[in-house]
Amino acid sequence: MLNQIKSLIKARVLRSVGLTYNSAGVPYLLAKHLNGECNIVMIDIGAHTGNFTEAIERFCGISRAILFEPQPDHAALLRRNFSNPRFKVHECVVSATSGKKCLEINEFDATSSIFPALRNSPDLAAINIQRRKRVECQSTTLDKALVEEDLREIDLVKIDVQGAELEVLAGGIQTLTLTKFAWIEVSFKPLYEGACLFEEVYAAMSRQGFQLVELDPGFRSPTGELLQADALFMKT
Repeated sequence: MLNQIKSLIKARVLRSVGLTYNSAGVPYLLAKHLNGECNIVMIDIGAHTGNFTEAIERFCGISRAILFEPQPDHAALLRRNFSNPRFKVHECVVSATSGKKCLEINEFDATSSIFPALRNSPDLAAINIQRRKRVECQSTTLDKALVEEDLREIDLVKIDVQGAELEVLAGGIQTLTLTKFAWIEVSFKPLYEGACLFEEVYAAMSRQGFQLVELDPGFRSPTGELLQADALFMKT
């Protein structure tokens, strides 16, 4: 209990001065749960340019990592930067079904999604979410990838898919049974057409035997309203 109180106080003090990441670049609220772990097995869904995986590698080491990124340019970058056999890059969308999906790539490409952004929303006025192009991508399920990669246990799954979290979870039931932690970006208000919200992700993870242990505040509206956060779920 004392260590938990100390960790909470440290996180609050660091956040008060604008520091929410440790020296490795891992969010403190995640790092404190990975403290003591070494050479973990992880899955990075929505890997983008690989910053999250790189931070985890610096912090505790990675014995094996599977990265999913549908944007072709970013997937190519990931293959160059993660050429070590410990890493495997899949250029595809992770969804509830295998097949094809249309990806909307926005000017601020970290907001790209299989769902159209609510571009007229005043909550999104501070960022450039105009659509640059649409691309057709291969899609797969997390459980299919689990079999293909022959993973037997997973320490950490990270999901950053801009409103498509339920799609990922629906296709990853078996994967979740082997997972210890899940770090998932969640939304509290609709930001994309057809996107899911925090309470739906929370209910889905609860059904799979996870409990919510941390919420790390993220994106806010121009008025300061909290719109997104990173949620850490732990298998009970």
